[in-house]
Amino acid sequence: MTLQINQDSHAALSNLLKDRYILFDSHKILQYLHSKRELIPVLLEAERQIRKIFIDEKLALKFIYDPEIASWKKLIIAIHTQLDADDAFDKLKLLDHGWWLNASYSVSSDLDIYIDFDEV
Repeated sequence: MTLQINQDSHAALSNLLKDRYILFDSHKILQYLHSKRELIPVLLEAERQIRKIFIDEKLALKFIYDPEIASWKKLIIAIHTQLDADDAFDKLKLLDHGWWLNASYSVSSDLDIYIDFDEV
């Protein structure tokens, strides 16, 4: 899926992502995606792949940066779960080996997936 990002499509992209993720600071996420358009299809596919393994967990999309390193920015997909830690990490390994390790090759410096045990 190719999606052009401009002022008119920010709302459409925001809605598309909100259907799949809880967005933390959607404005910064959309700004980041404006310069990293290759992440959009990966984000859409990630939700599909994650749902195969983490069926009912909440997924959140967060923009993080290091204030001490100006160029260090990244999006994070947080899988919020109540699973036992061993079960959660076993499932994360399944996701890694079944899809993410190959898919992340071109975007790993811009996107990460991790487990979060906190409620959202």
